[in-house]
Amino acid sequence: IDPRSQKETEDEESSKSTTTPNEKSDMDNLLAQMNVVHCEMEESDEAIPFVEMVQVERERSSKPPLASSWSTSSPSVSNIVSPSSKDTRKKQHSTKNKELLAITKKLQHQTKTVGINHPTTLDTLSSLAKCYQQKEKENKNKKPSSSVSTPKSIQCYKELLHLQHLVFGPKSSQVISTLDTLGDLYFFERDVPNSILYYTQTLDIVQRRAHEEEEEHHHQQRCSEIWNKMGKVYLQENKFDMAMEHFQHALQLQQQQQQSSSAQNPKTLEKDICATLVNIGAVYYKERNSLNHSKHTYHDFTQSGMLLQIANAHEVRGEYIMSMKFYEEMLQLLDNNSRNKRKGKNKKKSEEELVYVLNCLGSLSRKTGRYVEALDFHNRALKTLLSLPSSKDDDVTSIAIAETRVYIGTVKCQMGYFQEALQLYEKALPIQTSLSRKKNVTTPNVANTLLQMGIVYLQLCQYDQALKFFHDAQQQQQQSLPQQKTPQNNPHLDTLESALQIGRVHLERGSYPRALKEFTNVLDSQTQILDRHHPIIATTLHFIGQTHVKNNEFGLAMKNYEECFEIRRKVLGYENPDVASALHSIGEAHLQNKRYERALRILQDSLRIRSEALDDEHSLDVAQTIISIGVAHENLGKTKEAMEYFQEALALVENKVGCHHPMMAHVDYSIGNLLLRQCSFEEAQEKFEKCQHIYRLVGLEENHPDVVNIHNSMERVKREEELCV
Repeated sequence: IDPRSQKETEDEESSKSTTTPNEKSDMDNLLAQMNVVHCEMEESDEAIPFVEMVQVERERSSKPPLASSWSTSSPSVSNIVSPSSKDTRKKQHSTKNKELLAITKKLQHQTKTVGINHPTTLDTLSSLAKCYQQKEKENKNKKPSSSVSTPKSIQCYKELLHLQHLVFGPKSSQVISTLDTLGDLYFFERDVPNSILYYTQTLDIVQRRAHEEEEEHHHQQRCSEIWNKMGKVYLQENKFDMAMEHFQHALQLQQQQQQSSSAQNPKTLEKDICATLVNIGAVYYKERNSLNHSKHTYHDFTQSGMLLQIANAHEVRGEYIMSMKFYEEMLQLLDNNSRNKRKGKNKKKSEEELVYVLNCLGSLSRKTGRYVEALDFHNRALKTLLSLPSSKDDDVTSIAIAETRVYIGTVKCQMGYFQEALQLYEKALPIQTSLSRKKNVTTPNVANTLLQMGIVYLQLCQYDQALKFFHDAQQQQQQSLPQQKTPQNNPHLDTLESALQIGRVHLERGSYPRALKEFTNVLDSQTQILDRHHPIIATTLHFIGQTHVKNNEFGLAMKNYEECFEIRRKVLGYENPDVASALHSIGEAHLQNKRYERALRILQDSLRIRSEALDDEHSLDVAQTIISIGVAHENLGKTKEAMEYFQEALALVENKVGCHHPMMAHVDYSIGNLLLRQCSFEEAQEKFEKCQHIYRLVGLEENHPDVVNIHNSMERVKREEELCV
């Protein structure tokens, strides 16, 4: 923004117009002195000087598409796609004022016509209070308020509460809702006494109604919500004992509901329990790090297994980093216990618990892109299991060994060591299958191993084999979950993962409508189980975005990519391979939309993250980004740099998967296009024929988009060679 005042700018413009009269017409001079309006303004906005509007437009056009701090900070998706606009914020502010004015006029009219005590009038008063509440929240987020007066939203809700008492009665659901909201508002204002006062009044009425009415389930759920809210108030004030007492009371109520046969929505209840466990963990974590912490305070708490419950709750919610902190705390506790030289059954039980925690930490490290750490945790777990006394009838240890090998294989696959991963799976599967038959039950472990084998074959582009394993895994999952006769109506995350992988096979084969339908169904089911900001949902959004790109629907693709990027950035941190994957996809979309400069910057940042997190000599992901950077250079006319990138990617791919993998065809296709641009027709034709041979080997159909592209490129070689001759 130009630091000079508007007056100085106007004087300079005026001086320019007087000193160079030949370059500026009289009409320009006249416009420079006028105040104007434009289409982005609201009706209530005043006109602005023409010079100021021109200056704003110049600044807009000269603003770079990406911030210069790309690689040093964690940009939001708005910095990638659409920078925030002051005009938009002004428009939203003006819209909120208009809404307030309209509701106020409506309230005045209803008060005169039907009376202040009429239910419709109370609904309008409630809408007015909500509107004030939203406006005050937005204002406080921008700038903390220094005012000591009572906020208008609280004034409105108090008036509404008084009228609801008169109209609906003191124990009505309307009164309960308003009391609860007042507690929330005072909590937002950091007014602890009033917040606790209104929450206590809400709790008192709900408990009385629970004793009087039959809907005990609904009232218990509401009571647990209020106990949680009161716990958060005390936690904010560092009153740890009071906070813990309230959270544990909420957990007790929720667990009673879970055990009750009258529980109506188990999935919602599971979410609520996870939220309460997370709150309990927050008390523990905050007090542990406070100055007045006593190390003996939580001895019974840690020994009871609460740390594992809290860690699992964070993992279920997709909060992987916090989950790891609690698992690490548990690991430290187990290591301390092992130094006490436990013997016999106690030692074996402690070792099994240690293996469980190590594998959980390994899985979370893999999910957060820390592959070396993940291997360390899983290998330590395997070493611990192999050191236990062997017994022919010890099925538990055998299953744990097989499962740990599968975990190691999953990390190896993620790192690009596909054959090593496959060997580990093939070693584990017979053990898991035989034990499953021995007990005459279908275990989730068998299904997971089949699923992971399918993913390896998908990476190797053996699509028929991959599809077979995915269907087998899905069948095993449905058998181990007999209550799920219709997975679409009663979804489970395991069956949804298999469905997602089946969608990926359709995507790779070019069956985009089938893939999109599969992904959309999976997303709909996932949102019934998980919160929208969960990393699992981000993965599904990523594949939906890829499908839209293949269909040349860039607007829809970017919408899904943006949401995926934001979820991963917030949950996993910016320096993460999954974030790099989202960036790569966004860069690819810009590349296909011919925004080469922007695509290049994003792809270079993706490459930086991937190179740091992955072994660049053994990663197809790194090679994929290098190819895309080469394509961006080619389209910017930098053919020498482009060929260098293509040759680097070629060496990586050949070293990793050999000469007959579709990724090799992808590199050869890019090199062929560059050679064609340089009129090296014979060499280009040779590259395209090699691509065609690879696609036939992996069984791609003639109507597959990649195969069609190769045919079109070969035809183009013939046409352009004839033109040159």
